[in-house]
Amino acid sequence: MDVSEPMASKYQVPPTKPLLTPDLYRLSIHKKYAKFDIVSWVVKILRPQVGDLVLDLGCGNGEYLIRFAKLIGDHGKAIGIDTSEEAILEFKRRLRSDKIRNLKAIRGKMEDFRKFLPKPVKFDLIMSNFAIYYTNRLAWMLGTMKSKLAEAGKIFLSGPAMHNNYELIEFHSSVVSNDTDRYFPLVMEQRVLKDVRSKFREVRTHLFRNPVTFVSASDLITYWKSYYLYDPDNEEKFTNAVRSFFRTNNQFTTVKEVIGIIAKA
Repeated sequence: MDVSEPMASKYQVPPTKPLLTPDLYRLSIHKKYAKFDIVSWVVKILRPQVGDLVLDLGCGNGEYLIRFAKLIGDHGKAIGIDTSEEAILEFKRRLRSDKIRNLKAIRGKMEDFRKFLPKPVKFDLIMSNFAIYYTNRLAWMLGTMKSKLAEAGKIFLSGPAMHNNYELIEFHSSVVSNDTDRYFPLVMEQRVLKDVRSKFREVRTHLFRNPVTFVSASDLITYWKSYYLYDPDNEEKFTNAVRSFFRTNNQFTTVKEVIGIIAKA
């Protein structure tokens, strides 16, 4: 497993509007407070080339593909598919604003991705960032993705590693329970990686560790409320604990730990 030293983030954003969906809110918080830029890490690993055809399943607001656009050039093309209406609308708005013509945003289920594509097309890269584990047809999805790869094509899947947000999980557990272990995500290592190795011969993994530092109680509380740890029954208890923490501390840091899986057909 390769543990990368990523580039510092240069893509800061203004404070988040409360109308964002939870996924988009977390993305904006990571961009605002994270030490490194995860898209730069992905670009560094995948090295997209001029003329590449790229498919992003669960593309969200197109953050990855918009950064890929200049690298693949006018002769390249990328398609992003996501089920979220809000995310796709934001993606299309950014395409119009930046006058990007080699990307296409489609609203739909990633399991249905074949029906949105020209039948003969084969992709140099098919990726899914923080999305593939939501499907209940993982083995079928991997096989179908493999069938749509060009001869030298590859897939890239990323998601939370086992100790993702360890510090936040420990803090949460100290407030609402004593059972820390049950909160750690295992799906990428125990399910996704296993299925990828059963479908592909050449598989490599990369690890990305990205400290996210919160400087206010309100941002940390809102982040927690957008995260899977959130429980309305514990909201008052957690909120009080965070406010108490910030009365004696200037910041709270948790580390986003992401595993990236690359597989070649």
